[in-house]
This record gives sequence, structure tokens and C-alpha cells, in this order.
Amino acid sequence: MFDAEIWKPITEAAKMSGTRFHDLRHLFASHLIANSETAAFVRDQMGHSSIKVTFDTYGHLFPGKGAEASARYEKSMEKARRKSEADGSNLVAMEDGVESETKLSN
Repeated sequence: MFDAEIWKPITEAAKMSGTRFHDLRHLFASHLIANSETAAFVRDQMGHSSIKVTFDTYGHLFPGKGAEASARYEKSMEKARRKSEADGSNLVAMEDGVESETKLSN
């Protein structure tokens, strides 16, 4: 009823035939993401049951999140390397697929 009597005439008048009312939901979510809202905020606004639903649906729209996560990981690994060098910890390294343990000396 809504689609035929209300939505279809609106989209036809706007020369946007084929646009579904549900498309507005995706438009809203994509605008939130483009405006740098957090995934948790998008989840809450969209009423998703979990953050997984949000990422499964809109994950591709979060720009650079993979690069940011990778940078955080690299930073934490560098911090761990510096700490192990400072305290002489044993490090496990892989060389040609063979695990070897190295004791760092100060």
C-alpha cells in the first residue's frame, strides 16, 4: 500500500524510479560513516543486534580502518620489541620456516 500509493509517486516525480524506501536506510548509514561516526554509533542508529551485523553490511564503507588497525598493531609490536631488547627477553624468530630462539644481550 505505502509503496504503490505514496513511495512510487514520489520517486517517479523525483525521476528516481526503482529507488526503494529501504534505500534511505542505507543512505543514512553511509552518510553516518562518511561523517566519521563510529561503528558503534552506526550500530545503535541502525538498530543492529550486534556490531558484526553493522560490519557485515557496511564494513566496506569504513575508510582506512584496516590501515589504522595495522598501524596500531605495528606500533604495539615495536613497543614489545623495544621492551624485550631492554630487558633481554628471549625472542622467537622464524627463519626459512624453522623456529629459533634468540637471547638478546644488552
